[in-house]
Amino acid sequence: MLAKTRTALAAAIVAVVLLTPATAPARTIALNENARLHRISTAGGLYRFGGSATGTLPGNVTAALRFGLTSIRGSVTFYPRGGSISVRVSGSPVTLKGRMTVSGGTGKFAGARGSASWSGTLNRRTWIATVSAKGRLHY
Repeated sequence: MLAKTRTALAAAIVAVVLLTPATAPARTIALNENARLHRISTAGGLYRFGGSATGTLPGNVTAALRFGLTSIRGSVTFYPRGGSISVRVSGSPVTLKGRMTVSGGTGKFAGARGSASWSGTLNRRTWIATVSAKGRLHY
């Protein structure tokens, strides 16, 4: 009886392994993005921006950033075709340079990870920003 149960269990495991579709191989791409953003709102020290990106993964972009005397911190979401990519951002408000770390994604970018360096300009009268980022994305 125990031998039949083990055989049936082994057969079930083999069937599951053989019938489960293989996941698509992970993909790594070099990112080279340029974005133009405008301020949408400010509340409680949180600046919200929206705009568009061109480059490797063109599409819309939103950002929620906090500007301190010595740091910029926040989140950015890119919306290329096929899903979204969420990014944590940190940097310097003096040099307008910093790092981005991919914290996830949706659609074909689900489980995305990666990092990039960024630099930009910000007109503090109009609150229009231009940002360039270069790095790697794994999804």
